[in-house]
Amino acid sequence: MRVVTISVDSISGVGGFVFPGDRVDVLVTHDLSLSKATESAPVTDITGNTAAAPPKRDAVTEVLLSNVRVMAVNQKSIAHGGELPVLPNNISLEVTASDAQKLRLVENGNGRLSLTLRSLKDKDEMQLVRPTGVGDLSRLTPPSYFPVLYDANGNLASSVSAEPLGKVDEKSSIVVVRGVKAEAVEVSRP
Repeated sequence: MRVVTISVDSISGVGGFVFPGDRVDVLVTHDLSLSKATESAPVTDITGNTAAAPPKRDAVTEVLLSNVRVMAVNQKSIAHGGELPVLPNNISLEVTASDAQKLRLVENGNGRLSLTLRSLKDKDEMQLVRPTGVGDLSRLTPPSYFPVLYDANGNLASSVSAEPLGKVDEKSSIVVVRGVKAEAVEVSRP
């Protein structure tokens, strides 16, 4: 294990609520290329020059590291003589060598780091969470990284049934969801 120190501010450092011994998740927000420049249609500028269109990019936030132990925080926990408490500007985390490399890569201009403080109760739990993109901020705009569910216009794909299942007798059936398809299945009771 290694100790690596990251720079934080009052927002990315959870407002001063992180202390040594706490567990945190490290989030990274970065731009993700959704298409390759070679696949994009050419763009012609005012002078008539043609060039490949830049790839479409979408801001994405995802969990980079989960359940990381905080080793140290440069914070004064007690204010003396009327001093205001000082919020931390760096936090030291216990990580593997590989995770330390990831943190340095992000801090070198490839994204923005922030922390989320974990509850003391779930210190041993691991939870996989899919990345969140700008499309997830609205219920009106479908996420662009779900092309199976939505067509190019953002409409529900024809292969996905938007029909309700109808009335299901809760005592003798269950609803089974496989991917984007739901069906009622009869079950027998003893």
